[in-house]
Amino acid sequence: MTDTKNERVAANNCKTNKKPAVIAMACVVTAGILIAGVYFMFFHAQNSIGKSVSDIENLTLHLSGMRISEEYEIKADGNQATISYYTFSYADGTEEKVLKKRTACETQAVIDALNKVDFVKWNGFEGAHPKGVTDGTMFRLTATINGGQKLTAAGSQNFPKHFHELNQWFYEMLKDCEEIE
Repeated sequence: MTDTKNERVAANNCKTNKKPAVIAMACVVTAGILIAGVYFMFFHAQNSIGKSVSDIENLTLHLSGMRISEEYEIKADGNQATISYYTFSYADGTEEKVLKKRTACETQAVIDALNKVDFVKWNGFEGAHPKGVTDGTMFRLTATINGGQKLTAAGSQNFPKHFHELNQWFYEMLKDCEEIE
């Protein structure tokens, strides 16, 4: 059987009667440093996007339930953004994404709408399905904002604060558009 260097050092410390309190303290300090490092990495990752949206490349919001499956999509190109609305149809075991409406607006209008709902605070949201609820809407959201930073959120009948306001904004932006056949 081969001992690792750490096992030999630990065994040697026991044989030479080194002070156990010193060894225990070293272990506690090492564990504390590791915990602090993991916390910093998680906290920094959650907040590296910034406090608000300053630019956007794209956003996809997929909603599904028992009777619906739909998707909103934003693609920005400079000062112009395209907002698209899709539904999904299912036939013969295949899924087809069907464009229903599309409009264009200024990218700044999208940024303003996202900041109004504290969009960056949604990053990492994982809304577990509430106990006792047997039906509902599921969502999955991905966005690339603020110079390439990825934002993700998902939930099942559990949504980030102001989620419904953003959903309403999409509706308002697209309501007067002709449906694409």
